[in-house]
Amino acid sequence: MFRTGTSGTGDGFDLWILPLFGDRKPFPLFPNATYDHADGRVSPNGKWISYYSAESGRSEVYITSFPNGIGRWQVSTTSIIPPPIWRSDGKELFFVALDGNIMSAEIRENPNSITIEKVRPLLRSPFVAGVLHTIYDLDPRGGQRLIGAAAPDTSNLPLNILTNWSAELKKK
Repeated sequence: MFRTGTSGTGDGFDLWILPLFGDRKPFPLFPNATYDHADGRVSPNGKWISYYSAESGRSEVYITSFPNGIGRWQVSTTSIIPPPIWRSDGKELFFVALDGNIMSAEIRENPNSITIEKVRPLLRSPFVAGVLHTIYDLDPRGGQRLIGAAAPDTSNLPLNILTNWSAELKKK
């Protein structure tokens, strides 16, 4: 059993692995990386880890073997808002593209590798956007439903501007 975490230093973000057995000594997934990588999510079967990385110059979703980080497969190509989320059977990975679309990537597992198939938009995200936190999650009973905090429609809300408010405050 392992836990993953992100360490942010003055040099950027690194993905760390913490074994929950043995000496419990944390280690970086990519010890010699010179680029940001973070928000690791271990696949349901424990063989793979998805994460975002800026190795291409922008944040993209990648998958590598877990916990040793051998092999690397790029999932996204249009930048993402992290983190990616696995479907409960590990056969699909979801992420939000920078344009606001919730994307689906089908994952086919081979003995020592994976194949990324059918990366496609599912829908335009109705959920509150955020770069540093998860904006949605999957129904754990198979990933057939997305759950998230919906952004309210503010297009018809009035805008009230109060001027000279300090003078009104002094009167009271």
